Amino acid sequence: MKYFILFFICFTLTAQSKETVKIPGKNFSMDVTEVTVEQFEKCVKANKCDKKNYKTVEENNLCNYNSNNINHPMNCITWYGANEYCKWAEKRLPFDEEWQYSARGGENFNHSGSNKTKEVAWFAENAKKKTHEVKSKKANKYGLYDMSGNVWEYSATSHKLSEMRYSMNGGGFNNDKTMVEIISQIKVVPEHLMPNVGFRCVKDEKTENLPQTLTKEEIFKSIKSIQVNFKNCGLKYKTNEKIIADFKINKDGSVSDIVIKANSKDISNCVEKEIKGLVFGKFNGDSISIKIPIIISQ
Repeated sequence: MKYFILFFICFTLTAQSKETVKIPGKNFSMDVTEVTVEQFEKCVKANKCDKKNYKTVEENNLCNYNSNNINHPMNCITWYGANEYCKWAEKRLPFDEEWQYSARGGENFNHSGSNKTKEVAWFAENAKKKTHEVKSKKANKYGLYDMSGNVWEYSATSHKLSEMRYSMNGGGFNNDKTMVEIISQIKVVPEHLMPNVGFRCVKDEKTENLPQTLTKEEIFKSIKSIQVNFKNCGLKYKTNEKIIADFKINKDGSVSDIVIKANSKDISNCVEKEIKGLVFGKFNGDSISIKIPIIISQ
């Protein structure tokens, strides 16, 4: 006996803590500030943040860990250390497009929150070659602080050059005003560790409320990606890729006979092993994924 799959995509507003703000029009919340030393220390005390991924003030007097600068950004940290913290906090690093959209704040400024650099940023002209307390400059329209200046912020977006590199956005305390613009970006190896580098995390929106029902046609238009590793298939992702998924639902509710086609080419072997409950993620380089509840009915 065959079963049919009904897909539902949920649109919800989740309660936000003081540490995060829901980004309008997106399915994630972002940390209001760069992760501070005080916040990071909780991860260290929980034995979840490895010392090999950061330096202390004893090792470099511009590093904030173990100093009195508990409300300054956690700096002198590698990409691995930033990623490790975000995972411990049940969050993740933002992708470039998420970071830049959030930094823009629904406004049209060169810097996050203003065209007057000193209103919103600690940079070469006013920072005195060091970090400063978070929230000591003006926020952008979304309520995010220090998206321009103070420290560069790691991204989850990777770049395969001569070696793997990750983006950093927003500029740091030692950069001039052109380098703390929203569009400013550099690419570094994940072992990169400097006093002008920090990070903030994002948390994906939960979908616990009753969903909005869509037709099959609307679903195919709404689904931007299926969890697929295109590199393993020898494919490159295209923004206009038409991805269609067919499944067989067994009597016990399990999913089998998964067929995924991208522009009519069968790429089922590239699909991650399980498609059940919530599939979570975001397009990044060679991998993409979606977050939708799958509701099954006979």
